Amino acid sequence: MKALVFVIGIQCAILLHCIEAHAEGGCPPGMVPFQFAPNQPPSCMPGGAQSQAPSALPEIWSDRFGAIAMDPTRGILGTANDMRSERAARDTALADCGAKGGGPQCKVYQTYKNGCGVLIDSSSNGFYTPAAATPEIAKAVGMEACIKAGDKDCRAAYSACSFPVRIQ
Repeated sequence: MKALVFVIGIQCAILLHCIEAHAEGGCPPGMVPFQFAPNQPPSCMPGGAQSQAPSALPEIWSDRFGAIAMDPTRGILGTANDMRSERAARDTALADCGAKGGGPQCKVYQTYKNGCGVLIDSSSNGFYTPAAATPEIAKAVGMEACIKAGDKDCRAAYSACSFPVRIQ
């Protein structure tokens, strides 16, 4: 009977030693075991080789351009959006106007960068092509100009936006 108690006692001691050793090694990466006093359970504290989170990369944005071209004699509209340069936007809008049947009267009336362009049409005084940060602002500016010119049948015929694109 004494031998059985002795064996059970030895097994308990081994088991407790294993559990205690396992608890000491349970710190997350960058932390090391630390015991304030012999009679307190171990805890974790920052270790010598701490890993730092990588710093965030700075945001880099690429501008985008749009353009509105028209042949006013034929009422043909040519547009371009999300172009990488103002020149590309102008050339694309003119080509679009010509491809839709516009003649040599195709002309760029508005370009915009990182924003929106709108075509406000009226039957009596022609058209307006404001640009602004949002289509709502551009429409409001164009409608105001159209109404101030004495038109009563002003309407937004076209609107589009070319916003910058995050590349990093």
